[in-house]
Amino acid sequence: MSVDAEVFKCTEDGKTVFQDKPCRGSGAAIIVKPASGSAPGANDDTSPVAPPEARLKEHVRSMELERKQREIEYAIRDNENDIQGYQSQMERELAGLQRKKSLAKNNLAGATWEQSISAEMQAVSEKYRTRIQISRDRLMQLRKDAGELRKPTPFLLQ
Repeated sequence: MSVDAEVFKCTEDGKTVFQDKPCRGSGAAIIVKPASGSAPGANDDTSPVAPPEARLKEHVRSMELERKQREIEYAIRDNENDIQGYQSQMERELAGLQRKKSLAKNNLAGATWEQSISAEMQAVSEKYRTRIQISRDRLMQLRKDAGELRKPTPFLLQ
């Protein structure tokens, strides 16, 4: 929708006259644009200044994006801490089982007990390896999500 006005600059009796109708004699049409670039209430998409609603939506969208980035950063940090914690817990449990294993006597009962402790050590290792892998997978997804958020996206008014 154009809000430009057409005005005619005419020369009548040696004087310059502006009017809204074509000139009878010599003259030319000129286009007059409003000083603000658009008339009140007009939806001129070529306006260099976005309407307040659009600026507000963009600001809200920007704040939401920043919040999501912070949440992902916190989740990444938490997952990294979880991985370190799992590794430390696994090492402590395995060290405790290794101490038990060293107490086994060199007889049939001791050998059976030692074998049982070895099976328990394998189960502990597998438990923590699974937890660590789950956290690493989650960490990889979070880093991918963070990368997607950093990509510039065109702002669309909805």
